Amino acid sequence: MLQNPNLMTLFLRQGDELLPELGYDDDCAQFLPWTFRWVELEYIARLAALRDVQLRHPGPLLALLSRFTPLTTDEEIRFARPMLAVALNLLSEGPLLPEPRFGPTLQERLAYQLDHWDCREPGSGYRWISTAEGWALAEAEEDGWDPLTIRSPGSVEFPFLQWAAFMNDVVAAYRATVDPGWRSVPALRTKTSTGENLDPVELADQLTTAGCDHPVVLRALRDPIDPLETLWVLELLYGEEPGSRLGNRLGE
Repeated sequence: MLQNPNLMTLFLRQGDELLPELGYDDDCAQFLPWTFRWVELEYIARLAALRDVQLRHPGPLLALLSRFTPLTTDEEIRFARPMLAVALNLLSEGPLLPEPRFGPTLQERLAYQLDHWDCREPGSGYRWISTAEGWALAEAEEDGWDPLTIRSPGSVEFPFLQWAAFMNDVVAAYRATVDPGWRSVPALRTKTSTGENLDPVELADQLTTAGCDHPVVLRALRDPIDPLETLWVLELLYGEEPGSRLGNRLGE
């Protein structure tokens, strides 16, 4: 994907079978990119980072898949912008990639994602609604413009049931990363839910003593790429929803 970041197609794999396309984005031709809710992308990127020590969150997966994630509310934009700023900066580091034959360069694409990747153009807008099939993207106002998505209400193309099962598995696996014994360490039991005066390094030491040897968790506490990496790991350890700790920080 990095060799040609302008051409991407999403599939959901079920065993050895590839289900129909979830979304696709080709800057030079057709595009139906909007596939994920922001919270879904957060869970997917977090679990990937926990499973692969080479990945960081916020990092490359968040940056690459953010083009498939419309930001439909002010709250989503407020939470997404700082995460994407870190992720896109990390993705732009390293050797330069070949220039695409058509369409924007990688830097142009990243700048667009950071500054404009939302569904709330003047006079229009879209919103996620809960339907009988599952969450779907619909018009917020009757303006005649359908959302650029396969995941629309009543769609027969989007695999709603398989997607719901996939996300349930992702969330369960993410939460199961934490051994219940880890939450018994003094730093987690005695601090407030906002983590006031919590020393991440002290917490890492206590977790290690309690038997935690998860390299991603300990690294985020001792040597984070950005304070946001520490925040999401604290949310994981406290059993909080994605973005809750970031919301407290942005409210300061």
